[in-house]
Amino acid sequence: MGKSSESLQLSNRWFQLRGRRKRIFSLRSLIYFLLLLIPAFYTARSFRFPSVKENSFANQSGLVSYVYDGDTFRIKLRRGEKRVRLLGVDTAEVGDPHEEVDLWARLARRFSYFHLFQKTVSLSFEAEREDRYGRLLAYVWLDNKILFNELIIREGLADYYSSSSLRPEMQARLEKAEAQARGERKGKWQERWPTPLPDKIIRHHRGEIQAVHFICGSLRTERNYTLLLSRSGDFQVFIPKDRRPLFSVLEKVKPGDELIVFGLIEEYRGKPQVMLFYPRQIKLSPNLSEAK
Repeated sequence: MGKSSESLQLSNRWFQLRGRRKRIFSLRSLIYFLLLLIPAFYTARSFRFPSVKENSFANQSGLVSYVYDGDTFRIKLRRGEKRVRLLGVDTAEVGDPHEEVDLWARLARRFSYFHLFQKTVSLSFEAEREDRYGRLLAYVWLDNKILFNELIIREGLADYYSSSSLRPEMQARLEKAEAQARGERKGKWQERWPTPLPDKIIRHHRGEIQAVHFICGSLRTERNYTLLLSRSGDFQVFIPKDRRPLFSVLEKVKPGDELIVFGLIEEYRGKPQVMLFYPRQIKLSPNLSEAK
């Protein structure tokens, strides 16, 4: 009986010690587990998922689907289409009541159309990425190396629009582009037409504002436009239907007449072309009345 009681006491003590060890082990495990959670907790606090607004249009590329005017266009991005306003650039509005202003507004739009429409471009941004109209405010890069904002100013088709939101190096770059355009009398800063170039070499000046000398081969009026074709077949002049009523002077034009036109050298189906908006863009030979 004494031995049995002693054995029972030893057995109970063993179970008590075992239980205590289990509790100690469980407590240690809990402490270790919590210690492991601490770094993860701070990592989680320092990490946050980027918002859609922050990263939807960050340094993205897209296809230009529409050109509104010289400084505004629409682009197709991964998350949909957005309107884009060129940073640091200001062009005149098409439809201005002053002919001179409206002409350069139209030429600026054609310039942007030539360089941007159906082209893939890259966008980069300042801290403020959208204006109050929901348009992206962007620097536009052609082939990832040519800054279009700078190009359109340097060619004299836009003003530099000063803003404190632009980083200093970009302010200096765009300001310099305008000073260069003014100094070289390019685009709207010119006082007279540039020296006319013969139609046979004008294809090497696509995307530029130039004057072109050519001999009229034919004049054709279609439903939506009028075409003047050069005798050489190397060049053509396009007059939209809505501008046609302004060009009564064309009634005097016949094949063989020497003509000079002024505008943006574009391209249509592989052929250099100038689009006319006002009669002042065309000069006839001396024996005909001039349109400027």
